[in-house]
Amino acid sequence: MGFIERAAKDPTFDVNKFSILLDRQQALLREHRLMQFNQAFARMQNEIGAIIKTGKNPIFKNPYARLEDLDDAVRPVCSANGFSIRYTTNENWKDGWLLVILTLAHEGGHSETTSLPGPYDMMPPGSSGRGPARSPIQAIGSTVSYLRRYTLQMALNLVPKNDPADDDGRRTQREYLEHRDEVKSDATADSIIEDMQACKSHTELHVYKQQHIEPIWGKLFPPDRQRIEREYKTLMEKFRDEGDAA
Repeated sequence: MGFIERAAKDPTFDVNKFSILLDRQQALLREHRLMQFNQAFARMQNEIGAIIKTGKNPIFKNPYARLEDLDDAVRPVCSANGFSIRYTTNENWKDGWLLVILTLAHEGGHSETTSLPGPYDMMPPGSSGRGPARSPIQAIGSTVSYLRRYTLQMALNLVPKNDPADDDGRRTQREYLEHRDEVKSDATADSIIEDMQACKSHTELHVYKQQHIEPIWGKLFPPDRQRIEREYKTLMEKFRDEGDAA
């Protein structure tokens, strides 16, 4: 500040040169902060131990890492290496969806963000899938908790051991067959596709998906989901083409 004050009083001082030097100094500072961030991040990843899964899926009964499990494994190591984690949300990102944003900041000054969107979780919480639906505020809390877990895993490259999601879906399909009676839905893929084909517009199809497909999505057999997704995309393209033609 003293140098800037003296330079401002010197009529021969070249402001353009000073601006160039200042820009270069800022660039070097950013590079230095990024280097500190990357070095600390590498140490942190090497120090994070195994993540103990204490959660249990209410339908398939398989264990999963809760947010508390991730926090217990990560928080002490992050703090020791100069990192802090904070979350923000954007509830207006998309109608019926929530965007969670994780900021990983280092004490050196560099920070990076990771974000993930998701729909409000209105699925029944009961183990049989037939319990009372969540209230709107419970749906928000469930979605935020879910997205916080996965943004944290993405940002820090966390991979809980024996993750059932990392098997190309084979275990999920096997568990579905074993617990078919528990998660059976009254709707079948054929009836859903028939109802979608009866929709008369892009908007009607979109509303049908939100009200009738998304609430039972987790109960459908994976191949049926693929059939429904293909038909939904086909019908959407059809409505768009008809709208363009009109």
